Amino acid sequence: MQANTQTTFSFLFFLGSVFVSIVVVQGGWSNLFTMPSSASEPMDVPMISQNYYRSINKFLNIETIPRHQHASYTYLMMSTYFSRSDVALPGFAKYFRAASDREMASVNFWVSYINKRGGFVQFKTIKSPEVSTWTDGIEALTYALTIEKEINEGLLVLHEKASSSDTPDSHMKHTIEDQFMDPKVNTIKEISDHLAALERMRGDDYGLGEYIFDENL
Repeated sequence: MQANTQTTFSFLFFLGSVFVSIVVVQGGWSNLFTMPSSASEPMDVPMISQNYYRSINKFLNIETIPRHQHASYTYLMMSTYFSRSDVALPGFAKYFRAASDREMASVNFWVSYINKRGGFVQFKTIKSPEVSTWTDGIEALTYALTIEKEINEGLLVLHEKASSSDTPDSHMKHTIEDQFMDPKVNTIKEISDHLAALERMRGDDYGLGEYIFDENL
């Protein structure tokens, strides 16, 4: 009986030693109940992913979506600025708020698109606007024109990637052409027209001209 008890005690001591080794040496309690880190990394969805390349998915996450987010954030800053009591140009405020909403709609579009294609979304930190005040409507619209051209350039790069023989993606090409190309070109033309109209008002009466322009914006 005493021999059996001693054998049992030795066996339990051995199990205890193994358990302590696992917990202490290999990293603590959490390692006993969690999957390896690779299991938590973003993965695509093979059952629906077809001709959808990870390099394009990465470009959407790192370049396309952050560009739209930053543009939306910046336009919201512009709208807020022109709504201030010491600026009081509600037409510009409304115009830039609509631009902010438009860019955020593009963010939501791409998030849904990635899920539809079987990819994965990784949100990045949104950069704060580089500028928070503008001297007049001309400076603000010039800044907006730069934003729109940068976004359009990013979409052209994405389209080029989808057209490449290395990462051919017909659906991506169609989506960019159908959803973004024409609207972006129209927006760039619209802002350029507004700038041309305001430029003609430069002079001693610019303030009055800008006020009238704002009323009709």
